[in-house]
Order: sequence, then structure tokens, then C-alpha cells
Amino acid sequence: MERVQQNVKAVFPRLKKIYRHPVFWVCAVLGGLLLYIWSIWPMTTVMSPSLIIWRLNGSIPLSQPKTEWEKRGEYVVTVSGCGMCHTIFYWAGPDNFKAYAGGMRVRWKNALQERVAQNLTPEKETGIGAWSEEDFIVAMKSGITPNSKTAHWQAMPWDMHANWSLDDLRAMYRYLMSLEPKKRKPSHPVKGPLPDTDTFYFGS
Repeated sequence: MERVQQNVKAVFPRLKKIYRHPVFWVCAVLGGLLLYIWSIWPMTTVMSPSLIIWRLNGSIPLSQPKTEWEKRGEYVVTVSGCGMCHTIFYWAGPDNFKAYAGGMRVRWKNALQERVAQNLTPEKETGIGAWSEEDFIVAMKSGITPNSKTAHWQAMPWDMHANWSLDDLRAMYRYLMSLEPKKRKPSHPVKGPLPDTDTFYFGS
């Protein structure tokens, strides 16, 4: 024990010298700058399979489904990649504790500007907690939400979801409603027209 204490005392003076050296602070600032740039760097629409798996695994909620409907819903939501957009993504990766709470931004390099992914947890004010099962199915098949807004088909591919079976959509709804409600700040309104374009990228 005494030897350990001596080793610790011997290390501290060395650490103080490192902290006081200008090179340390230059490296620390550059490292922090690189992490910041990486955190805001746009995620292009072309991603490697390993990156997709990493992001999907990091966006699966911690809670476990209990009923058969919820298990089916978890499967459909996971393989559909909902967590790719509906889970906030930080420089360290997807935030599992905010899975499906929305906040991921999809930005276009044109007048479409930006869309923020919807909170899919059953939180009543900022999520879909006030949606009925019918509301959810209508939104998934037509893009029309209960507040009469229409989601743009590139930000929310409801035109693809319209082909899914009613049972799959019911299972998704019941699974999402079984999750822990998570509140988040509402997104800022987006101004501008909705042009048909493919020039967009993901970021957070």
C-alpha cells in the first residue's frame, strides 16, 4: 500500500508538468475542435452496413416488449430503420436514453431547408401520446397528421409505409405506446416551399 502511495505521489508532479505544457493545451483544443466538427458533419445518404447496424442498435429503446403485438411492433419498427431519424445522434453516437424521442434533423440544400423528426414516444404534448390508433394509421398511409399537416414524402416516406399491412401498423402503434414517454423541445417552424429534390443529407 505504501508503495502504491509513493507511485501515485511520483506521478502527480509529472501530470502537472504535462498540464502546464503549451503543447498539451494545443492538442486539447484541436481535439475538441475535431470532435465538434465530426458531431456537426452531415451524414450523407450513403452509409456502410456497419454504420447502419451501429446506429440502429444504438437507437433501440431499453424497455422490452411484453405482448405479442408489442414484439411484432418492435420488429417492424427496428427493421424499418425508424430509429435512424427518430433518435437524436450526438458525436458519441445515438442516444439510447432518448430513443424515438425525435430531434434528428434532415436538411436540404435548397428552399426545403430543414425538417425535425417527430417524437414517437407516447408523450402527450410533444410526442404521439394523444394520437389514436386510427390517427397513427392515417398518418402512416397518407402523411396527414391529426393536426391536419401533411408530412413531406422525402422527410417522412409515408408513400412507402402506405403499402404496409394494417396489422403491422397496429403492432407498431401498440409497441410505440408501450415505451416510456419522453418530452423534448418542439421543433422550430420551417419556412419555404416543398420542392421535389434529392439533394439532402442527415445531421443533428
